[in-house]
Amino acid sequence: MAKINLHVPDFLILPFGRAVKSDLQKINLSAVSADGLYFSTDVPIISIRKADKRPICLGEFEKHFGDTPADCIHDDKIDQDRLVLDYMCNTLKSHNPDMTRWEETFLDLYFTILKTLALASSEATDRWSEFYHACKDLGLSWGFESYKSSKDLWRALLPIPELQLYVQDPLAETVSYQPDNNFRVDYGFWDGTKLIAVEIDGAEPEGYARDIRRDRLLKRAGVEVIHIMNMELQKHKARALEQLLPRSFFGFDWNYEGKRIDPDLPF
Repeated sequence: MAKINLHVPDFLILPFGRAVKSDLQKINLSAVSADGLYFSTDVPIISIRKADKRPICLGEFEKHFGDTPADCIHDDKIDQDRLVLDYMCNTLKSHNPDMTRWEETFLDLYFTILKTLALASSEATDRWSEFYHACKDLGLSWGFESYKSSKDLWRALLPIPELQLYVQDPLAETVSYQPDNNFRVDYGFWDGTKLIAVEIDGAEPEGYARDIRRDRLLKRAGVEVIHIMNMELQKHKARALEQLLPRSFFGFDWNYEGKRIDPDLPF
């Protein structure tokens, strides 16, 4: 019987973190049924059903990374949210133990901004002074509007460290049925319609040609790429993220309610 190739475009299974290129072979089709296909793997992956058109947000953290521990419980909901954010940040770091200083700086700044914005929700009006001083310390402008509800925090996009993507090269000498160019991006985000790669870059000119090729192939595959330079993080700190990342990354401009992470609830 001739070999059958099957492309399922509506579902994405994306390895991340410690996963390496060869780990793709460890994602196995384990069963087929009238209600769908079943896969099994011991490789860290993110699965996406594109038809849902739902972003992967902080509120879905436990779906991908497990339950939040009771250590995050606090009498004050805002302080509890901030403890949960710290736990998320540290968990994401654990999936990339070899991250560079600036990759870690990006992640720290991203979650620091979210912890700051949590202070400005309408439910935390008594903490506006704390919010103002935190913005001043971080170099944030008043370009961010406050959350209308503390639940809005959980609509912020969840960064996936070291996300692996396979893409086609239209200039390859031989054309294969499936994408065979494997790239790792520093952080991947899913906004409900497309993947967005955030790359933390140094100033090495010898890497330009490689980066241009990678950006070209990722763009052809429908992946948006945002570059943030090390020197921008060093000089502008949180303001670099505020100005260079879309507002939607931080939970704004979504038309659905965020799902709060409550570590004290049974799952």
